[in-house]
Amino acid sequence: METLAIPLFGDDVAPRFCAADEFLVVPLERDGPGTARRTSVAGASWTERLSRLRAMGVTVLLCGGFNRQFLPLARGVGLRVESGLAGAAADLAAAYASGELERFRLARRLRGRRRRRRRRWDGRKDV
Repeated sequence: METLAIPLFGDDVAPRFCAADEFLVVPLERDGPGTARRTSVAGASWTERLSRLRAMGVTVLLCGGFNRQFLPLARGVGLRVESGLAGAAADLAAAYASGELERFRLARRLRGRRRRRRRRWDGRKDV
């Protein structure tokens, strides 16, 4: 049985993991999401937040944004991170349980180098 954690901004998914002072913790049962409870992590560091969530039995973290630098730390404590999500937290938990998480996913930015405008030899910008 999996348990989800969703960082909150009001009743919605927080745009960044580190910006949330409160998480919605939802156990998944055979027929869908179980009884959700809110838990506070105000003032806790990244490592403390991840450790607290794991101690509560959380196995999956659903969030808007998660710093790539801390992904190995999350995986190290046994959390699977799904980021790039937006919407109401309760709807997100139900979508995860039913396998429809993709409809809550934000469009991914293109990674890599940003394209720069090339300048002509005489200093004028290309059009």
